[in-house]
Amino acid sequence: MAVTVREPARQRVDRLERIWAEPRGVFGWLTTTDHKRIGLLYFFTALAFFGAGGIEALLMRTQLSEPNEKLLSPDVNLSPNPVLNGDGSIKHPGLDNHGMGTVFEELVRRFNEENNEEAGEHWTPRDAVKLMAKLIFLPIADAIESGTYLLYDGACGTGGMLTVAEETLKQLAQRHGKQVA
Repeated sequence: MAVTVREPARQRVDRLERIWAEPRGVFGWLTTTDHKRIGLLYFFTALAFFGAGGIEALLMRTQLSEPNEKLLSPDVNLSPNPVLNGDGSIKHPGLDNHGMGTVFEELVRRFNEENNEEAGEHWTPRDAVKLMAKLIFLPIADAIESGTYLLYDGACGTGGMLTVAEETLKQLAQRHGKQVA
């Protein structure tokens, strides 16, 4: 059985096809709902960002290919390894994790002063961290045994909370004649 479309119905169908047709050009690509076109957009966008990241890495390597004494003084050691003199003696000691965290916090504090922001917006202030470590360990100080303990900080940012907790645990253990690592 053949279906015949009368003229007013044909006009409505043509009108709907015009409405549902995808626009041509860039606007058509950006507003498409076709999953194949969307996949191609994702692919080429990722490829563009990958290329931009490669160019940025190349520029950074080019910039760092020559020593720049303007950034750091030779008297500052931000490495975890000590700087040695020619005779093997230590010229500048290495920076431990706690020291690196302190340097990072100080840099954040200084640069945020320019924006009228407070340090507590970016990390927990050191006094609050010390208080939290004491609140955790003081109630169980008598139960601390010699051994190795694992500390967990789920929001580990600079590691400052971990190092303060470790120092507090070691101090309490030492007061009770215990050895912890």
